[in-house]
Amino acid sequence: MDPASYRISEKAVERVAEVAVLTVPGVREIDAKLAGLAGRSFPRVDAQIDRPASSVILDVEIVSSYPAPVGAITDEIRQTVGSHVETLTGLAVQKVNIVVADAEATALGDRVTRNDLLRHPTDIAPTAIRVTRSEVASPVVQPPMKLAEIDVDDSLYRNLQPVHTPAPMQIKHVTAPLPPRPRTVEAPAPQHVIHVDTPEPARPVSPERPEPAPLRAVSIARPTRPRPVSTPAPAPLKQITVNQFAPRVPVERPAPQPLRLIEVTRPSQLAPVSLPAQKPLAQIEVARLGHVDVVKPMPEPLRAISVPPLNVVEPHVPPQRPLAPVIIEAEFAADDALELPLSENTAQTVRIRPSDDNKEV
Repeated sequence: MDPASYRISEKAVERVAEVAVLTVPGVREIDAKLAGLAGRSFPRVDAQIDRPASSVILDVEIVSSYPAPVGAITDEIRQTVGSHVETLTGLAVQKVNIVVADAEATALGDRVTRNDLLRHPTDIAPTAIRVTRSEVASPVVQPPMKLAEIDVDDSLYRNLQPVHTPAPMQIKHVTAPLPPRPRTVEAPAPQHVIHVDTPEPARPVSPERPEPAPLRAVSIARPTRPRPVSTPAPAPLKQITVNQFAPRVPVERPAPQPLRLIEVTRPSQLAPVSLPAQKPLAQIEVARLGHVDVVKPMPEPLRAISVPPLNVVEPHVPPQRPLAPVIIEAEFAADDALELPLSENTAQTVRIRPSDDNKEV
């Protein structure tokens, strides 16, 4: 498959790698929703695609089961992920970095061994699709049932009276009068336009300014004398008692000091500073170092290492035998009871009462 004929995203490659990681025995799947508020989902895959080289680098984080051979699990993950990604996407897997973030304990029977990893197929194993033949059943039609007879009361129909509809009215045809004929109207001959001579416009006449009239003498009447106004007598003043003021304290004012004459010396003259003339910068020649070609060695192909299967000795636990019944024989009165300790280290006791025959308990 040519990768140049299509474009695959990093998310699609990450999803293919996650499914491939979950097929390896010893890898636990953890959902972020079930892990809590600060939980993370595992496995996590981060893909970096180099499109010109048609290769990909994968960073994988897993949670392994415990106890389990972690090194063998990581080797199996590299082979499985590389095979699945190259087969399904057409990209060459350049490197697979694996980080074991955590380990979870499993039950005794679910322990992952090296034999389980050796039996695990690294390539994609096609799953056969089994299709069961569907049985076609013809529909079963039930025999028709006899309808029950319905008794109808005829008294309702007997009381019904026929409805007489009147005969339709005859429509008379109306003859419309003929429309009046239009009459011809004689238009009078057009009258000739008579030209009227308009008189010349009158010239504007400048208005004459009247002479100013002499001023008239204005007689001013004498002012009337003011009338006396009667004002009410003023109310007597109220006597106001004022508290005696506190005795005055004399304030000593210091005598003003005479001003001092401040003599200012003549400012010193600044001497000019002579700077040397700037010299031109000298040119510095730097010898350029030669490039050294670095030859990158070709990576050696991975060698297949055959590991002989290990004989794992599983411990055999003998079958548990049923406990033999313990019969305690004691003779005591019907009103008494026997107290027996459960064990030597505990203070708990069992209280036994006698049965009806007062022999076996």
